[in-house]
Amino acid sequence: MPQTSLQTNRQKLHTFIKNNWFFYLTGFLLLLGMKYFYSRTNVNHLTWLLAPTARWVQALSGIPFHFVPYEGYVNHTYQFVIARSCCGMQFMIITIATLLFPFIPQMDTTQKKIRWMISILPASYVLTILVNIIRILLSIYLPVIMQKSLSGSFLTPARLHTLIGTFVYFTSLFLIYHLAGLLSRRSFPKILPPVFFYLALVLGVPFLSRSWQNGEKQFAEYALLVVCVCLIVIILYRIWNLLSKTASGFFR
Repeated sequence: MPQTSLQTNRQKLHTFIKNNWFFYLTGFLLLLGMKYFYSRTNVNHLTWLLAPTARWVQALSGIPFHFVPYEGYVNHTYQFVIARSCCGMQFMIITIATLLFPFIPQMDTTQKKIRWMISILPASYVLTILVNIIRILLSIYLPVIMQKSLSGSFLTPARLHTLIGTFVYFTSLFLIYHLAGLLSRRSFPKILPPVFFYLALVLGVPFLSRSWQNGEKQFAEYALLVVCVCLIVIILYRIWNLLSKTASGFFR
């Protein structure tokens, strides 16, 4: 019996690799290329992400921004810069990974896998801009609203910026993942993929590449804030999921 079970597992693994290796390899190389491009480029080469984001932030807030080469989109009144780090490239990479690797094996034909893989690229681009607009608007207005709370407290402007970014990106990733599940009519683990890809790319990659060694204390503080926000979002999601199941059972 154990031998039969082992053979069955090997056969399943062989079938999984045979059906998905090309898409996994292509996706991995794509994400690796995007990560390499982002690590080597400057703000001038990221206007395809920054320009539409800045235009929509300006339209929704009424705050004018103008482009400064090698710096970003700047507003001197608010002393705010939509810079390279604000482009959302990291979130776009995480979104593609979250929509690609868990979903591809669930597609039962090669044509569906190809269509899905092609469709998530423009979808991730548009979603990144939408989410980034929300994050930047909150980053502009929340420090102004909480100005008195920020002076002399633990919640410094830099920490608030990290909290806003982590909350918006992580929560949005959850929503995108579940929306994709509904659209594809597939059932998936509800927490693991978004959590894994977010933490792996936001904290795991910098840790493994040792880029944190130049600012060990800053990275440790950043990692702690990110993990705390992610845990809060997961707990809130669990509570909401429990309440929705309870309400569903009550009204049956």
